[in-house]
Amino acid sequence: MKRYVIFILLFLTFFAPAKAVNELSDSAVVSLLTVAPFQGRIWTVYGHTAIRVLDPANRLDIAFNYGIFDYSKPHFIYRFTKGETDYQLGAQSFNDFMIDYMMRGSAVTEQVLNLTAKEKNNIWQALMVNYQPENRVYRYNFFFDNCATRPKKIIERGIEGKLTYPVQAKHHSFRTLINNCTKFHQWLTFGCDLVLGQPTDRRATQDEEMFLPTILADNISRATVTDSSGVARQLVVKTNQLSEETAEPLQQTFLDTFSPKVFGWTIFFIILAITALGWYTGKIFRVTDYILFGAAGLGGCLIWFICFISTHPCVWPNWNALWLQPIHLVAVALFAVPSLRKAGYIYHFVNFILIAVLIALWNFVPQHFNAAALPLVLSLWIRSAFNITAQRYSDVAVHKRHRTKTNIKK
Repeated sequence: MKRYVIFILLFLTFFAPAKAVNELSDSAVVSLLTVAPFQGRIWTVYGHTAIRVLDPANRLDIAFNYGIFDYSKPHFIYRFTKGETDYQLGAQSFNDFMIDYMMRGSAVTEQVLNLTAKEKNNIWQALMVNYQPENRVYRYNFFFDNCATRPKKIIERGIEGKLTYPVQAKHHSFRTLINNCTKFHQWLTFGCDLVLGQPTDRRATQDEEMFLPTILADNISRATVTDSSGVARQLVVKTNQLSEETAEPLQQTFLDTFSPKVFGWTIFFIILAITALGWYTGKIFRVTDYILFGAAGLGGCLIWFICFISTHPCVWPNWNALWLQPIHLVAVALFAVPSLRKAGYIYHFVNFILIAVLIALWNFVPQHFNAAALPLVLSLWIRSAFNITAQRYSDVAVHKRHRTKTNIKK
């Protein structure tokens, strides 16, 4: 009910006048709003971008926001995983926009753009076209079509002249850029490193780097516009700090202490201890293989789904698909059924060779591996090595018993 009331109030306060305004007045101001990253939620660690249109003469003060999504829609998680998440352009009063982020404790910076009257109206008209019901929804793409790239393109297309960004000496890979955003969330970084493939390690161009709001703001602040007569002007005429960061520092949690790296090496040493005990006692402890390979198989289902079915960019090729693969689930059945254990032995042999090659190439593969992945890979490798050896000794023992019985009969 609250959502409907808010919608009606917003409609009455600014949507109807906005529809009636065909052109902005000469006193209108267009600004780029940048919300600093907020560590309180995983979807806010990358920051946010919006466009503000202030026109007192027409009683307009609107924030246009391309980051609206509805997680209550059916199958939202499945569609997000598949890369079919629909975002939309939202428009709200600037005061409401600020209240939302000030209550969260986020810093908001405004960059007032140095635009001609024609350029302001170009941007206004583009926003109005984008806000039409048939246009406002778009297929979100994290790297190439998001809440920062859309305002960037609106501004670039509205400018009548040559827009030049400052030359950067160094460019970073997509993975480096996003991992810098998630550095306080080790599990999120681990998950991103698993599902994002080799293309993520390509160095982004300067234009591509601006998919992150803070990098876009930095480039905009030093950009220049050159008109047809050769006269250059700074794109940003003024920068206002609208709110300071007031969010409390993140509290240390159990997941911060029990990081992916700690988790990975804990699993490795448990597997190593069980394997050593099995070697000493002559027991295989097959339940260990059921759990380990079953978990790797479930993880492989997600990795392979994202690699081969989803429409996400930069997910294929993914070298993690060599050790996280759904075929492990089939292997669990081979381990469990006595009549199929010969096939299970072959599976362990193939898996041992495959992972051995991956480990040998670990530092040469053109893809970044998260440090927490290595102990998990080694765990699978050790169990396959142990099962191959145990099966071999078991076959030798059976052969010796058979020969002994034959000799006794003779």
